[in-house]
Amino acid sequence: MTYDEAAQAVGISAATLHRELKLAKAFLQRELTLSVRAARPEQILPRNRIDGMGAKTRWKRIETLFHQASEVDTALRDDFIEQACAGDRELRAELDSCSLLPA
Repeated sequence: MTYDEAAQAVGISAATLHRELKLAKAFLQRELTLSVRAARPEQILPRNRIDGMGAKTRWKRIETLFHQASEVDTALRDDFIEQACAGDRELRAELDSCSLLPA
C-alpha cells in the first residue's frame, strides 16, 4: 500500500501521514532507548525530565513542537526550532531525531 492509498483510507493527506509516521518512529526509538537504559540501571542518564516536566508532558511538548515546526517553511524551520528550544540541547536533539530539518 502506498502513502497515498494509506492516507486516503484514513482520510488524511499523504504529507500528514508521512509526518505522523516520522513522529511515531522517533517516539518508538526514544522508548526503546529508555527501555535499554532501564534494563541497565547503572547507565541511566538523568534525561527523563525537562524543566521539571514528567516524561509524558515532555513527549507532548516534543509532539507539539514537531507539528508546529512541520508547518514552518523549511528555509525557516531551523531558526524556529532553535528559538522554540531556547537553548535546551536535549529538546533540540529530540526534535532533530524526528528528521524535521532538511539534510
